[in-house]
Amino acid sequence: MKEKTESILHKQIGISLSPIKEYIEDTEVTDIIIFGYKKVCIKKRGEKLFKTDIQWASRESLRTAANQIARNIKRPLDAERPIVDARLPDNSRVNIVIDPVYGDGAYIAIRKFPEKVFKFEDLRGFGTIDDTGITILRNLVYLGKNIIISGGTGSGKTTLLNAAASIIPKDQIIVTIEDAREIVIDQPYWAALEAKKKIYADQNEVTLSDLVKTSLRMSPSWIIVGEVRGNEVQDLLRAFNTGHSGIGTVHANTAKDSLGALQRLLIKATNTSMRAAKEEIAAAVDIIVQVSRLRDETRKVMEILEINGTDEDGNYLTKSIYGYTISGIDREGKIIGNHQLREVPNFLEEMKEKALEIPAIW
Repeated sequence: MKEKTESILHKQIGISLSPIKEYIEDTEVTDIIIFGYKKVCIKKRGEKLFKTDIQWASRESLRTAANQIARNIKRPLDAERPIVDARLPDNSRVNIVIDPVYGDGAYIAIRKFPEKVFKFEDLRGFGTIDDTGITILRNLVYLGKNIIISGGTGSGKTTLLNAAASIIPKDQIIVTIEDAREIVIDQPYWAALEAKKKIYADQNEVTLSDLVKTSLRMSPSWIIVGEVRGNEVQDLLRAFNTGHSGIGTVHANTAKDSLGALQRLLIKATNTSMRAAKEEIAAAVDIIVQVSRLRDETRKVMEILEINGTDEDGNYLTKSIYGYTISGIDREGKIIGNHQLREVPNFLEEMKEKALEIPAIW
């Protein structure tokens, strides 16, 4: 019954967006952005955003389409509530902004997610990571390390998270926690939790923090948070520090910046001191994996950073164990570079004890 209902909703939304139907159905299209009724731009996988010739008939017709989308996903959209950020029935994300916040009628951004769940082998094919990097990440997952995946918007954080989560041993219970469902993993014991926002005054809200707390009672081996950006940071770090393995993503441009982002979130959530925040983060987080989208639209794992506590002055002790070095750019604008091993990690002995594959240089 649910599948039938979602199918009907998707059909109705498709009618609302009929001018861009071809792009909705194109599996190579990742983003569709509507800047008012006269400008529609799309982005395909591995390419830059470009403007199409598509237009709506009028500002009013686009506004009607926006209203139909909001109505079909049961979200209010009017002058008092001019912003909608939600998930469509096919798991694509939609953001709608209308008057008076957006002055040209309606802005609609749709981010599509691939039907295929990419594995590490696919990411290797894209040049995102090489065999050595895959070996390291596999070992980190097998050792149950707590991992933060850091990156900017559209850098591939969720794609990398999906790949990492998909290699968790099949006999382990995984709980994923998100604002809107984006994580898709091939696991037999996977419970997917989704936050519930308060849309109307008399409704209850279920936050990410609520879900992290609940997940601790679900006997999980792994707790995975789609994006850490609020008070849930203290609950997730507490889970990391009490025997649960986990993965989370953070919005940051470098691996070390992600530590700063976690600090700010934790200090805001708990009113703790800077030093106490650093010590708690260093005790909970084992690894930062930085992924970036480069100028040529390729995505790379730029660094794997090991966290080894703090020194007597409260500074993080880190080792950059793997990374991508840019050496130039070719005539077509493609980035030239290579992945390489760097420092020997402290967890090398754990890898030996578990008889895991170890890169030869180590």
